[in-house]
Amino acid sequence: MSESELTEKCVSLLLEDDKARAKKPAQEDAEKQDDAVRASLAKLLAFMGLDRGVRVIVSPLIGVAFSHGKHLFAPRAPLTRSHLIRLLNSVQVLVVPTLLLLK
Repeated sequence: MSESELTEKCVSLLLEDDKARAKKPAQEDAEKQDDAVRASLAKLLAFMGLDRGVRVIVSPLIGVAFSHGKHLFAPRAPLTRSHLIRLLNSVQVLVVPTLLLLK
């Protein structure tokens, strides 16, 4: 299995898990924290001009922040300065193609 096939498989599994968790109301404090992180990242993406079509997915199954297509996958963690910097590094992959399209 190639790296791209493995990435596609992981992304599809994470998206399925996100859909399953979205059907249930947030009951735990950690799930409520995920919603707060998601909202904060949405504001940050809007400030960067990337709010159109970018979907933020926060999950305990994710160990390292990464982006794939129009999705930003973030691990479940408190939104600290170091965590925010890691997420911004992942967003760079989304920023460069967008800037190239604006030319």
